[in-house]
This record gives sequence, C-alpha cells and structure tokens, in this order.
Amino acid sequence: MEVLMRLRLLSKKDVQRALPMKECIELMKAAFAQLSSGQAHVPLRSQLPVTAHEGVTIFMPAYLAQSGDLGVKIVSVFPRNVKADLPTIHAVGAYTPQMQKVDSETIRRAKVVIDSRQASLVEAGDLIIPLQQGLITEKHIYAEIGEIVAGQKAARESKDEITYFKSVGIAVQDVAAARRVLDKATEMGLGQEVEL
Repeated sequence: MEVLMRLRLLSKKDVQRALPMKECIELMKAAFAQLSSGQAHVPLRSQLPVTAHEGVTIFMPAYLAQSGDLGVKIVSVFPRNVKADLPTIHAVGAYTPQMQKVDSETIRRAKVVIDSRQASLVEAGDLIIPLQQGLITEKHIYAEIGEIVAGQKAARESKDEITYFKSVGIAVQDVAAARRVLDKATEMGLGQEVEL
C-alpha cells in the first residue's frame, strides 16, 4: 500500500516541550508584527451555523509570508454542551458584532489596542457598539499589538493610563505556533507518526 501522507500526533505534554511559554511569547510577537506590517494574509473568519445544536463552527485561515507559515484554525462553539455536561470550547471575549463584554464608557476612556484592525472593526462588539453609539470613532483605536511589539508605537505611557487590548482571536498566532511545534517535535522525535 502506498503511503500518501505522514501525520504527527502530539500530546499536550509534547506541545509544551516543543514550545515553552517564553519561546511562545516571542513567537507571538513576531506573528503580530508580520500581521501589522502587511506580511500576513488573514481573511475574515467564516462561520458555519450548526443550528440543530445551537452552535457554530468558525474557520480562520492565515498565511504569514515572511515566515512561510500556512494553516487554518477551526473552532466549534456549542453552548448547550455545558448544560448537557459535555465538553465545550469557549472563546475568550466577544467575537461577534452583537457581543459586548466591556461597557462602552470604559472603551471610550481607554487607550485601545487590538490584534487586527480589519477583524476588530467587523467582529468585535466591544468596539462596534460604542462606534455605533457615536462614543468613539475608528481613530480611537490606538494601535495593533503588532505595531507595539515592532516598536512603531509606544505601549503604556503613564501609570494612570487605562489600556484595553481586544483580541478577536486571529489565526496568525495559531499558525505560527503550530509550525514551530511541528518543526521542534519532529527535531526532538516527539509524538507518534501515523501513515495514511
């Protein structure tokens, strides 16, 4: 039988060994810098409603041109699973235009930093709602986090400053981490390789 593909299966422990937190933080800085400098292609997420189960599956592709990383992040959210005592993946924060976790007045008072300008202005209810209310304009968004880590804009400028970071969860982080984990796991001989 001809082998068409080899797939490496990794445990949580394998992933933690392949990408320690300190290295992951530096990798995320580089991924966000690629995004903010136009070196990453990240279309807006596609949502597939799973109405029979009151859920949604979200597809988030990304290509990081500078590092050559390419992948798709897939997240399924089924809120009813909690009531049925089934495992559920919860996204952190609001990721639709109608969801708001932080009140509009707090957003108005804060220095706003985002992961992706394009995605945040379409998906982040925490920002879209105060924009629609006329409390802020798009100019109120101070920077993308990639601009700060690349040194193009300052971070916190005083101890009294209120800062707010909004991440809608874009795939550049996942794709960069997945590529690094796979490379390191292969180099370290971690996981189990399966032939398909």
